[in-house]
Amino acid sequence: MSLRLALIILYLLFQIYGGLMMLGIIFSWLGSFDNRLVRAVRKIASWYLGTFEGMIVIGRLDLSPMIALGVYEFILSLLMRVIWI
Repeated sequence: MSLRLALIILYLLFQIYGGLMMLGIIFSWLGSFDNRLVRAVRKIASWYLGTFEGMIVIGRLDLSPMIALGVYEFILSLLMRVIWI
């Protein structure tokens, strides 16, 4: 397997994880925690989002997931540049 193919697979896995994080954020806004699938997605997403939790809180609104997604997208863009060079 070439390095380029391995990086493309890694990039696709990161994209899938980014989608799971977005679902986890949406589920947290909706406040639905009684479904097993919702709990599983939130648990997977909290692995990364938990490191940013509580950084910027305004009232009851936690804006830290926005920071986390910004950093995540920056990392993905760097990975994309490495792949396509």
